[in-house]
Amino acid sequence: MRYVHDGDTLYLYGLKPAIRLWGVDAPEVGQKGAQAATNALIKLSKEKRISYIPIDTDKYGRIVARLFLSDGKEINCILIGQGVVKQYNKYSKGFYDSCEP
Repeated sequence: MRYVHDGDTLYLYGLKPAIRLWGVDAPEVGQKGAQAATNALIKLSKEKRISYIPIDTDKYGRIVARLFLSDGKEINCILIGQGVVKQYNKYSKGFYDSCEP
């Protein structure tokens, strides 16, 4: 990971567009819980090897994707399970209903 913008957007080394976590809705910068979500994503991704499965590209040119740690655990699901972000059901359609802490 190169840089975490907020609780659902980050930049990876060697990749120009940002990655927006698919199926995840984090509080916006300045809203209650935003810093906790950002810190959780930093903690999960800092100095880690991350892979992703692209799902779409959003209107800002970001890659919308599922992110994975080297052990196969999905970052999107972990963050939802921790309660620092919510599932974005508009897109995920309940895909992350079984995420646990």
